[in-house]
Amino acid sequence: MLNALGHRTVAQGTDILSSSFGISVVTSCTGLFVTGLFLVAVAAFPASWKARLVGAAIGLVGLFALNVVRLASLYYIGLHWPVAFDSMHQVVWQSLVIAAAVSLWLLWAGRASPRRGNA
Repeated sequence: MLNALGHRTVAQGTDILSSSFGISVVTSCTGLFVTGLFLVAVAAFPASWKARLVGAAIGLVGLFALNVVRLASLYYIGLHWPVAFDSMHQVVWQSLVIAAAVSLWLLWAGRASPRRGNA
């Protein structure tokens, strides 16, 4: 994504590097924990298996895409506004990813919820 935006970056192992800046993607930065929680919440919800599979797919794709955007934005922040990098990484983006996962689940659960007749 960064190369498509005009940056000459390379991926070496868990590092994304350019001649100007680099970031290291560690396990806690992959979004796997939040995605795992999302998938567990989908699996535990009383919905059909088809609805659960749709919810899992939507969550996986959505959270993966958001994480790619997060990593690219952190690269830009580190490159152009390095003093804000730590707070954007540890406070802002972590909160946004969690809020996105919860929002995705709430939207999915509202649509996948078994309908009950009027009582």
